[in-house]
Amino acid sequence: MRREEKNAIIDSLAEKLKEYSHFYLTDTAQLNAADTSDLRRKCFDNDIKLVVVKTLSSKERLSSLMETLMNYIRF
Repeated sequence: MRREEKNAIIDSLAEKLKEYSHFYLTDTAQLNAADTSDLRRKCFDNDIKLVVVKTLSSKERLSSLMETLMNYIRF
């Protein structure tokens, strides 16, 4: 995947997060296939949108995404 494509995916994710008042960030890398499937099923059953982002293209993009997310966090 080219850098431009990765950046577009991250930009799309940031825009999608603006649509929701609540969201969670988590690292699911340690889940096995059965646990991942169970998580996806539970999210679907409870009308929860699950978006998986496998890699981020750079620390700068991650920083940009985190800055965007911080604008939507209510303390």
